[in-house]
Amino acid sequence: MYNDLHFRAMNTDINAWLWSEDSRTARSALGDVEQFFHETHRRFTRFEPGSELSALNASAGQPFAASAQLFEVVDLALKFSTATGGLFNPTIIGALEAAGYDRTFEAINGTTMPRSPVTSKVSAASVIMLNAVRRTITLPVGVRIDLGGIAKGWAAQTAAQQLAHYGPCLIDAGGDIMTIGSVPGTQDWSIEIADPLDQEHAVITLHLHDQAVATSGVDRRKWQQNGKPQHHLIDPRTGQPSNSDLLTVTVIAPTTVEAEVYAKTVFLLGSDAGLRFANNHPPMAAAVVTANDEVLLSDSMQEYLDVNFSLSSTSSA
Repeated sequence: MYNDLHFRAMNTDINAWLWSEDSRTARSALGDVEQFFHETHRRFTRFEPGSELSALNASAGQPFAASAQLFEVVDLALKFSTATGGLFNPTIIGALEAAGYDRTFEAINGTTMPRSPVTSKVSAASVIMLNAVRRTITLPVGVRIDLGGIAKGWAAQTAAQQLAHYGPCLIDAGGDIMTIGSVPGTQDWSIEIADPLDQEHAVITLHLHDQAVATSGVDRRKWQQNGKPQHHLIDPRTGQPSNSDLLTVTVIAPTTVEAEVYAKTVFLLGSDAGLRFANNHPPMAAAVVTANDEVLLSDSMQEYLDVNFSLSSTSSA
């Protein structure tokens, strides 16, 4: 039977489903997932001075003795920065703050308080030094990092792996979704991806098992600063919110970390270069929605689809 839990952590909605005939054990396992997400938030948030990430950012210039979890996620961030040619870059925190994302998204929408000037400088992620033997991280003076997206993907992936000991499961951390196994009598999990122009309807429905999916876009996390529209998808090449021709990108990948990172990468590259990137990095599959309301697919995306598109026009690439 389905056992589920819904709560809020990491500044987003978390949903967990576990198929198990043992409801008591399932409830306990789901409770452990909730605790894990709250612990992960306390470790990785950049909005609380007492977090481990804030302590790392305050230690710039000196080796920082990191927890195993923080070291793992920073190591992943550096590897994916290399894999994406620097399009994924954890040093964009100054650019995020300059764009107005200097507090939680809920607080951004709830206040018009003036913000102090901050730098939008973005450094190469390669300036961050890791020592695996001592498990230390060294940030150069003036360099800070933000791990919000990749930490959320890592948390969804880790929680699903823990929950899978008890049965087929799905973790949805604010749209970063990891599926493991399938419910008896079915072959996969059915996952709806919202239409960015009408959140009440799905633009596509996917069927997945033992795979992850993530969606990035500018349809939701956006705000006004000094009368100018802003959003959270920073292009490290400019230090500014991206001017991509896309509204949203949905990526299927083996893990939520990959899906999260590559969804942002495809978005920053734009429709043409982004789909070429997806086609050149199997087993990734991507579906993008452009500012002109078109849905475009990478070569392998069609095999995951279940319904027709609901937007005005479609094509494949």
